[in-house]
Amino acid sequence: MTKSLKQHRHIQKLNKSKIGTKHSKETLEKMRKKHKLSVNGLQALRKSAANNLKPFEKSHKTNVGKKSTAKTKRKQREAAIRYIVKTAGQILPRVGKNEKKILDNLEHELGYEIDRKFTVVGYFPDGYIHELNLVIEVDERPKSREKDIEREQIIKKTLNCEFLRIKDYN
Repeated sequence: MTKSLKQHRHIQKLNKSKIGTKHSKETLEKMRKKHKLSVNGLQALRKSAANNLKPFEKSHKTNVGKKSTAKTKRKQREAAIRYIVKTAGQILPRVGKNEKKILDNLEHELGYEIDRKFTVVGYFPDGYIHELNLVIEVDERPKSREKDIEREQIIKKTLNCEFLRIKDYN
């Protein structure tokens, strides 16, 4: 038996022998003081850390309420997409309840393949037909009309394309 194995077994025996033993009043008091000091020290550390963050918070709040430019928004969308692709491997936009059925029927009727993974300036339109330079959006429920119009204008300007919006709600 090697020396380290003997030492290991000896330590195990010592640990087992201490199970169920009670600490003396002196030891308990020392432990309480040490714990109290560590708790107070931790509270002081948290307080100093909070004080150090205040300048950051002030500088951070200067952008609250300000509107970003279209160029900045585009860069942010594209950076987010790159990050997701880098970390997850791919990005899959949400597909609406009836969207697949509607696009399948449209694809069959028109006779063109609809690209459903097409991205343009950080947006994911529901479909895009390359041959016709046509972007397709299926609106399944009413939402922010202003944002939809802004998005449509950005895509039209970028691709110089036609835009087909299909309403799928009452």
